[in-house]
Amino acid sequence: MVIIRLSKDSSTNPKINIPLIAALGQFDGLHEAHQVLIKKAVALAKERNLKSAVISFDPHPDIILKKQTDPSYLTPLDKKSTFIENLGVDYLLIVEFDEEVARLSHQDFVKSYLLALKVKGIVVGFDYRYGFKGLGNCQTLTSDSDGQIEVTVIDEIKYDNQKMGSTLIRQYLKEGRMEDVSALLGRFYEVEGKVIEGSKIGRKLNLPTANLAIRSDFAPLKSGVYAALVEFMNQKYIGVCNIGYNPTFNTQKERRLEVHILNFEGELYDKTIKVQFVKWLRDEMVFKNLYEFQTQIENDIKLTKSLVAPLLKAKNRI
Repeated sequence: MVIIRLSKDSSTNPKINIPLIAALGQFDGLHEAHQVLIKKAVALAKERNLKSAVISFDPHPDIILKKQTDPSYLTPLDKKSTFIENLGVDYLLIVEFDEEVARLSHQDFVKSYLLALKVKGIVVGFDYRYGFKGLGNCQTLTSDSDGQIEVTVIDEIKYDNQKMGSTLIRQYLKEGRMEDVSALLGRFYEVEGKVIEGSKIGRKLNLPTANLAIRSDFAPLKSGVYAALVEFMNQKYIGVCNIGYNPTFNTQKERRLEVHILNFEGELYDKTIKVQFVKWLRDEMVFKNLYEFQTQIENDIKLTKSLVAPLLKAKNRI
């Protein structure tokens, strides 16, 4: 997949001389509805012997327009690019979004970007808006392009009687509803970060943990204990993960993520690992003594094994 960043000055952008069928949107999360839309663009391109593309934006328009105060993403750009490539897309075209681009009329946006890129077909969601103040929509795409672009609209896809979308996923993340998040994404939600040196309290308790410096561009999750999958060097392990302040031992002023990786021996400091969240188990707790703490952790590990071990066995059978 070819990745091209598009600046405001169209004269400086690379020329694409092959007609495109493009999916247009932000696609944060690459959830199931997004995948339907992108797969449709790929299928149409193959039918017509054209190239497929995804046209997206960076940064997220809602951040520039101050509709979203949290500058994080369900899928930061590098992760989103990988997912899009795995869907068989030929081009990822990233519009460098700022206040000047936001002020473009919907007619000028189509002229400056879509027609300039030789887009012959566009696939959008039923509620897609574009241009200044969002005055452009899936109906105006045809008139704005003087009929040069064929528009395919994907109808609303619902989950739990609500529109399937990134906003709903963020809500579920804050509520710890990881089964719903997984259903919406079609995969487990994951974060990635570098293992940093911690207080080593876990080692003293015979419960070593990897402390993760989570990239700030990943969307936040609810505090508490999670059953998780941990990926390192293309290997997956069962993990019990805690996000929070460690209220019993070595209380922290800021939230942090630490994960106990089962059946893992080795040094992880300064290594990058991924944590995939299978299920939120419980809130953080204040324990009266060490015995109470260890008993609860043993229960957490037992429950996590029952939830995650079958996933690893299923993966190994594929």
